[in-house]
Amino acid sequence: MSELKKLELLCEPIKNDVQLPDFKGSHKLYHLPIKLLKFNPFNDRFAAEIHEYKRKYGSELRFDDVSQKYLIKLLIQENPAKNKNTKEDIKKKGLLNPIIVENHGIVIDGNRRLMILRDIVLDPKENKKFSNVPVIVLEEGGDMSEFRIRELETIFNIWADEPLEYNPINIYVKIIRLLENEDIEDENLKFSIVADKMGVKYTPKKINEYYKTFQTMKDYLIFLKCPGQYTLLKQRIDHFGIIRKFMQNTEDGIINIDYSMNPSDFFNKNQIRKIVYYLTSILWEGKAFRKILPTQKRQGLLSFKKNVDFLWNEMKEIDLEEHCLKNPSQILSDTNKLNRLKETIRKLSSTTTVEFDVLKLVETIEKKTFSLERIETEIDSDFQNRLKMIISKLQKIVINNDK
Repeated sequence: MSELKKLELLCEPIKNDVQLPDFKGSHKLYHLPIKLLKFNPFNDRFAAEIHEYKRKYGSELRFDDVSQKYLIKLLIQENPAKNKNTKEDIKKKGLLNPIIVENHGIVIDGNRRLMILRDIVLDPKENKKFSNVPVIVLEEGGDMSEFRIRELETIFNIWADEPLEYNPINIYVKIIRLLENEDIEDENLKFSIVADKMGVKYTPKKINEYYKTFQTMKDYLIFLKCPGQYTLLKQRIDHFGIIRKFMQNTEDGIINIDYSMNPSDFFNKNQIRKIVYYLTSILWEGKAFRKILPTQKRQGLLSFKKNVDFLWNEMKEIDLEEHCLKNPSQILSDTNKLNRLKETIRKLSSTTTVEFDVLKLVETIEKKTFSLERIETEIDSDFQNRLKMIISKLQKIVINNDK
């Protein structure tokens, strides 16, 4: 930030004792030309996009023209309809809330309003009265670090009674960045510290959930050979909470996937992983996606190994793997392939409940048989005949099923 001049060296404040919620002391109010203000390159509202910029171009966003234009582009694209409404409000009523900056003019709160003001001023048809606007300069004594600017952005944008709407992936990246900044071995303490920084709506337990789900997101991106490309997750956030809980429950033994009667026929976790990741990649609709994975309360399509094998073979037939690895951010546009996949999942889903009921019955028979084995008293001939009839019926069912 050494390339930016301190505002106090450029002009005089119009008020010296401005009070702000959640801040001790007083701050200064200026009436400043908007050309002195800089868009915040540390704005976690665009955490994923800023990370992607660095990955793609190998440099950090800062205060040069290229960086500032990129940040303006992000602000324009974020919510065009909202931008249009805000622009009309400012033109009619003026700027009701001052823009808040640190002492070099880096915007802490009001980046979108600054973008709109610049747009108004640059329009030759518009009034130039917005060339100068009210600005509050935060006074903390000395220069602010990049990390402190991020903390302040959190306070103004997330702690607020009406917090800004962040894309969910940017909340994830922000939380992970805060966790990585805490050099503490005790994870519970680390979650607690970050929860305090994120505000009252975030508990240590919630921060822990974010952390665990983010590990699944990272695994997904590595799987698609796109590590670190967090912008690919934007429309897929809901899928990962479902996937993480499913994977965790299978590891903890809460959900039993392998219902096969063959002891050597084990649940292939990697095959399941491929199926759910490919369906996530092509943006399989959320409600239908939930029905595919089993939970503690219900059985899903992938509760049965034969369903897993059949669905995986269908995916290979339509070259879904090739599509996802080549186009990790695109839906499946081939209508024939998409309809075939939908029909496969529909048929498998319709039989899952029935299959589960049958398997539950088989489990019950197994338990009762075990109970009979433990009975040491003699079984009378009438009871033996009844057991033989049951065994005979079961054998017929098995033979018919084999056919």
